[in-house]
Formats: sequence, structure tokens, C-alpha cells
Amino acid sequence: SEEKYRIITEQLLIGVAIIQDNVFKYVSQRYAEIGGYSIEEMINWQSGEFINTVYPDDRGRVMEQSIKKQHGDEDVITQYIFRGLTKTSEKIWVELYSKTITYEGRPAVLITLIDITSRKQAELKLKKSEEKYREAYEIASFFKDLFAHDINNILNNISMSSKLSTMALNNPANLSIIEEYLNIINEQVNKGAALISNVRILSEIDDSKISIQPTKLHYHLNESISSTKKAYHDRNINIHLKLYDRKVIVEANSLLEEVFVNILNNAVNYNENPLVEILVKTSKEQKYKQNYIKIEFMDNGIGISDPQKEFIFKKRYREHKGGKGMGFGLTLVKKIVDSYKGEIWVEDKVKGDHTKG
Repeated sequence: SEEKYRIITEQLLIGVAIIQDNVFKYVSQRYAEIGGYSIEEMINWQSGEFINTVYPDDRGRVMEQSIKKQHGDEDVITQYIFRGLTKTSEKIWVELYSKTITYEGRPAVLITLIDITSRKQAELKLKKSEEKYREAYEIASFFKDLFAHDINNILNNISMSSKLSTMALNNPANLSIIEEYLNIINEQVNKGAALISNVRILSEIDDSKISIQPTKLHYHLNESISSTKKAYHDRNINIHLKLYDRKVIVEANSLLEEVFVNILNNAVNYNENPLVEILVKTSKEQKYKQNYIKIEFMDNGIGISDPQKEFIFKKRYREHKGGKGMGFGLTLVKKIVDSYKGEIWVEDKVKGDHTKG
């Protein structure tokens, strides 16, 4: 009898309920307690009102399964996990087992429900800890590779130029050659300083020490262009600006200059053309109901293949483009842009053909 059934279910640590015509026909004390309701409240709900105990994003799936089982369909999922909502709108995790039964001569759904919130929270904490450990390991490996490769290259170049300069000192006619070697040494020292600066910035971003404030985009863009032209004074560079508004203020900081410098330097560094042509274009866009400024950098250099596009902004990425190691400048760029809650990507000028740039 129903009374015996009620006595049995009240002894269980799991919640038990029966739904028919989208209303509760039976609710155990434990089932009601999981959501913070009384049995009387739940029994008196209108048709379909039970779905309010389900987290909004999961309601479609739960309602679909409930209706199928009330109709006696065979194509159903008997056990699954979803997010619930208590009477006080607290989010919980529950595991549901259900099947079609006959109740008072018609199909209904028999439900058993377990509150697994504590278990789920423990799983999420463990996952977060694993992600932090993995991130720490990747950072350590990244910096190890960075210094083993980049710093070693810089020191080798300085050492070689120094030795060649010493050899050339024996002949006064080699003054111009010595000057060339000294320029190489100076250039490598600057590269080392820039590398150390980038490592410091990357570390500060990882430690969340960067503040965001209203920033003049055009000012930092101009400073970046000047910096790139000075760094590549021996290259023929033509940078065109197509700005929709020269007084644009964005939510960023002075690190925006690092973003622009790295992108512009890459455009020059990996461009084999005698004349480097770069177009910088800005426009206004709305995404996710927010106003954004889109900044496009287009150059006449070689493009990047689709497989490279996927990894180019990742820490461990050290692929080669045009025979040159790409360093970690774009990793820094991605980190800074992410800290602004922005997006950065690479696309082909001619869709599907990266060889066109």
C-alpha cells in the first residue's frame, strides 16, 4: 500500500518522488529537504512548476527526460547529474535515477535523488588544484626553455662578436668591421634587456599585479611605431594608420605599448621584403553587449599556417617562421590582452591561403 511505501522511503537517505502530469504525486521527506521545501508545498505546485528546482541552464534536459518518461518512451536516460536550485536560490548538485512506472493506472516517473553537492565541490577543488599545478609546471618549463635558448643565443652572439673584434684590432683597416661587431654586441645587450623586461611583465601579470585604467590608445600606438622604427633603423618600413577616432580611450594600461611593439616587431622581423608595409586599422565593435575597439595589423610579410595559428600564443610554442625562432613575445601579448578581457587572433588576408599573408 501507499502507507507502507511511505514508511519505507522515509527511512532512506535518498529522496524519492513520483511525477505525473508534470506535478508531484508523492514526495518523501528527504526529497523535500534537499531543496529546502516542505512536502505540502511541493505537492501543491501547479503543472510544470517542479522545473523551478532545476538550475536554468539544465532545465531543458531535465524537462525533456521527465516528459519522455511520463509518456512511457523507451529512448530515455535513467541516471544523470544536474544542477538544482533550493528554495533560497542556492545552487546544488544532484544525481538523479528515474524510470517509468504505472501509478493509479497511468504512466508516471519514479525518481530517486541524491544530494552530491559536497562531492562535486571537492571534485571542482581538486580539478582547480590540478590546473594550478599544471600551470606552475608549464611556467617553470617555459622559463627554463626560454633562458636555455634565448639567453644562450644572445651570449653566444656577444662572445663571437667580441672574439672577432679582438682579432680585427691587429689591423687598423678593420675599423669599420670592429664597429659592425660592436653594433651587434649592443643589439644583443638590448635584446637581453628586453627579454628580462618581458619576463618581469609576464610574471607580474601571472601574479595579478596589473591594474586597469582609462588609456589613450593613439598615444601608445604612436610610441610603439617610433620604438619599432628605431629598433629596425636599417630597414625600409612604411606604417600606415587608418584610425576611426584618434581620441579613443580604452580600458588598459601602459603595457598596451608592449602589445603594439611586439606585434609591429614581429611584422618587421619576419618580413623578407625590401620594403615592409604595415597597415594599422581601428574600428568600433559591439560584442557580448559591450563596446570594443578592434585593432588590425596587416603587413606584406609571409602568413602563418593554420596549425601554427592554434599554438602561436601559447607559452611552450617555439615554432619557426621564415627560418627564425619566434621567441615568446606573442605569449606576452596574449597575457596582456587577456588581462584587459580582450581577444587576439591571427587570420589570413586571403581566407584559406596563409601564403598571401
